[in-house]
Amino acid sequence: GRTDVFVMGATNRPDLIDPALLRPGRFDKLLYCGVGGSSHAAGDAAHQASQAQIITALTRKMTLSPGVSLERLAAACPATFTGADLYGMCADAWQRAAVREVRRLAELQERGDAAMAGREDGEEGGCGGVVVTQEDFEEARRSVVPSVTPEMLTKYEGMRAKFA
Repeated sequence: GRTDVFVMGATNRPDLIDPALLRPGRFDKLLYCGVGGSSHAAGDAAHQASQAQIITALTRKMTLSPGVSLERLAAACPATFTGADLYGMCADAWQRAAVREVRRLAELQERGDAAMAGREDGEEGGCGGVVVTQEDFEEARRSVVPSVTPEMLTKYEGMRAKFA
């Protein structure tokens, strides 16, 4: 019967939903999932912890330099960074580290470095792999343009008040 039907929808523009869908008995529950900075002020410990958790998840397969502080990185990120912005920052940081590693290996090969000769990947003196540093993250953070402006955030908060 009809009791087995469950419908869920998602949108980033609730203002464009046909009002007929919002009548009682249709979508009975509306849930606002805001931008990271919408529920916490920039500099707020809970907001920084949330961003640090997202960054930790995004970097779990990366090799990080021992001096990397994801908490410090999260504290430096704007409150309006979305999950996509954080992903872009982490991907950019890894790419910077990869380019540096490729250049290092090219220089070793160009010099005919004995340390490279006959070594397998991962062996001492050989290809150490891509290691992301704090500076890679900081440069990447500075290059990311937040996809949500403070004005857009204000508009989204207004929609939350209206629809949630």
